[in-house]
Amino acid sequence: ISSAKHLEDIADDFRNIARMKVGSQILNLSVSSIKPILDSVLSELKIDSDLLNITISYPTDINSWPELNIDVNKIREVILVIIENAIRYNIQNGSIKIFKMIVENTGIGITGLDKENLFIKPFYRSKKSKDLNPTGMGIGLSLSKGIIEAHHGTVTIDSKGEDLGAVVSLTIPYNFLASI
Repeated sequence: ISSAKHLEDIADDFRNIARMKVGSQILNLSVSSIKPILDSVLSELKIDSDLLNITISYPTDINSWPELNIDVNKIREVILVIIENAIRYNIQNGSIKIFKMIVENTGIGITGLDKENLFIKPFYRSKKSKDLNPTGMGIGLSLSKGIIEAHHGTVTIDSKGEDLGAVVSLTIPYNFLASI
């Protein structure tokens, strides 16, 4: 990614966060499966995962991934952030398991204090994540949470502690518009 493109992406992230804060309509919904999105993201991140020799496993059968009423581009952004973090903060020869929309990694983990601050403090990053990736900005998870909540879903992160990996769970209703 060129520096100009990277800065443009960051500016787009800030605009999206601002729109979510004021509650304007930001979703372009269509019925789609998560699987092609996941395949695309994993293909994009293959070089990174190969560098760390990370094993990634997930159901490859299309029937394992129901069609949902989602904004494909925004959900792709969420999946990209979560899997990129699972790779970036993992260990050499680690693993990532994706099931339903739960991403489990063998990486650096999250302390209790860091877990509390991840979604409530803008630009929050743990000391260990700063050491591992000094160029990160700490906006990916906040933006992801906003996108999932705009779909009336939830994001949770769990870890047994530092160096014990992490589990990120996403839930998105099949068709949240039907319940409004």
